[in-house]
Amino acid sequence: MLRRFSLVALGSAFSSMLWSVSAYANQFIVYLPSVTTTQTAQVKTIAPDAFYTQLESGQRVLQVGRYNNLPLAQKRVQEFRQAGFAAEIRSVAPKVSSVPPLPPPIPVQPYPAPAPVSSPNPSLPPALPGVPSAVDTSAPTPIEVSRPTTAPQPISSLPPAPPVAPVPVPAVPAETIPQEELRYFVIIPTTSNSIMQRVRAIAPTAKFKSSNRGPYIEVQGYPDRASAETMSATMRGQGFDARVAYF
Repeated sequence: MLRRFSLVALGSAFSSMLWSVSAYANQFIVYLPSVTTTQTAQVKTIAPDAFYTQLESGQRVLQVGRYNNLPLAQKRVQEFRQAGFAAEIRSVAPKVSSVPPLPPPIPVQPYPAPAPVSSPNPSLPPALPGVPSAVDTSAPTPIEVSRPTTAPQPISSLPPAPPVAPVPVPAVPAETIPQEELRYFVIIPTTSNSIMQRVRAIAPTAKFKSSNRGPYIEVQGYPDRASAETMSATMRGQGFDARVAYF
């Protein structure tokens, strides 16, 4: 009887371990299965980056978040349910960039060594096939260099280069997680107001802060490092000196 109880307990522990591994091996999306146009505007006030997408089953839903661990996704669902929306969670495979395989190496044929050629004069190097062996010691013929008669066009008269349009960046969600749970922050060491205006176009909640290391812009805080690194990579892709700091 004791042995049977031990086997049942071991099986239960093994099932819990498998669930824990799968819960952190995948990513989790939080979505609303069906919303109206008016409700979409209300959802945008909570998740500015919400967008419509299609599940594997073909169902069209409004995605309001994507997380690397299950507890964060569950908190997001609870937040929307308190606001009156029937939010759901779905486990999806993480996004992995595929790299094409390298082509097979091209075989290199060995180049045959040339046959030795004897030189009539030992003080001169041996002649190559097809090249006259006689050395002309006379004065070299001067080379005539032609120069343009017109002055080059000054740089200032050239037409200006066309302006480069900025690359649109999707809005960054404003996480409503309690402040005491935020430990990883995406920061930009600067006090420039112009940089702050550009940062707030991506992260509206960004603000100036200061520490013993100096002043900086706090872009956004996260409870896990993976989400913070994703945001930092997005900001660096837009030309900002972003980094992840742990407080």
